[in-house]
Amino acid sequence: MIATAGCGAGAALALALSTTLPFAGRVQVIGTPAEEGGAGKVKLMDAGVFADVDAAMMIHGRCGTQVWRPTLGIIKVKAEFFGQAAHASSWPWRGVNALNAVIGLFNALDAMRQQIRPDARMHGIITKGGEQANIIPEYTSAEFYLRAITVDYCWELLRRFTAAAEGAAAATGCRVTVTHDPTVHEPLKPNATMAGLFAKNLELIDFPEDPDDGQAGYGSTDCGNVSQRLPTIHPYIRISPDGVPGHSREFAEEMTLLRGILAERGRPPQSFPVGKRVYVALDRDRARAGKRLAEWFGAFYGKPELAEAVCVWGDAEACVEGLRAVIAAGAGFLMLNPVFDELEQLERLAADVVPRL
Repeated sequence: MIATAGCGAGAALALALSTTLPFAGRVQVIGTPAEEGGAGKVKLMDAGVFADVDAAMMIHGRCGTQVWRPTLGIIKVKAEFFGQAAHASSWPWRGVNALNAVIGLFNALDAMRQQIRPDARMHGIITKGGEQANIIPEYTSAEFYLRAITVDYCWELLRRFTAAAEGAAAATGCRVTVTHDPTVHEPLKPNATMAGLFAKNLELIDFPEDPDDGQAGYGSTDCGNVSQRLPTIHPYIRISPDGVPGHSREFAEEMTLLRGILAERGRPPQSFPVGKRVYVALDRDRARAGKRLAEWFGAFYGKPELAEAVCVWGDAEACVEGLRAVIAAGAGFLMLNPVFDELEQLERLAADVVPRL
């Protein structure tokens, strides 16, 4: 939906208006990769891509049409604990257990949640828990996402997170380092003027706005950073029924709903191609790939079980089968999103999977 709306609008304007706009200025279609994982828009802004942009818009697909929906700011943070290795059975008193420290951090954060704002989120995974069971772990690490409705409260969460990590280290005799990503995903800044115009245009095409279904919290996007610097809107357009999570297999299946609506209104469904981003992991060891995906989705979304719903993984045959299922559900084109080892994955997908779709 993101790519379809942006590229489609640009193509439609070019076709309808040729090279002449009814106002001064121009319309740009700016490709902005890594919206959630790498803050692509922030990097492009830093490079001057948005320097002459007066207003921006990005559209998301969702289980309901909403012109305005808040997003959370996010700080990504890593905690590393350093202890002392020793034999876990014969010399445990000689060890300093870094795994106890990282577990202590998780317990401290669980206790802290009662005292943080209800719209804030703290979620993470252990990325290194030790080497094997008979060795006291001397090094452990964990990655967390700290989210809040304001950047100031994100920094407050980081302060409290750091104190919790230092407390866990002190309690176990370990040393700790806490590092955070220098790029902060900022919350969306509303723009009532642009949102009002978008809502009026929805009325013109008889595409009603939906009330909030109350079934989901808020995510984060680097579009928020753009909105803090220039007028921006980030509407959501319904392409599935209420309660269907984005990025899920159910979401892919419900893409047929949009085609049905078009057919009812006398518009050829094939004239409105639907795109779908699919997370992929090409690996002969399916169990290993599944574990890595669950860890990534746990760190990023706080829900490792999402990997099962929104990803295609395994060897080339399994990936071909999974992607064909998404195409059969109505996707006119696919945006393949490798979750890890991006360059290697893209090369293997191009050689072993894409030609068979």
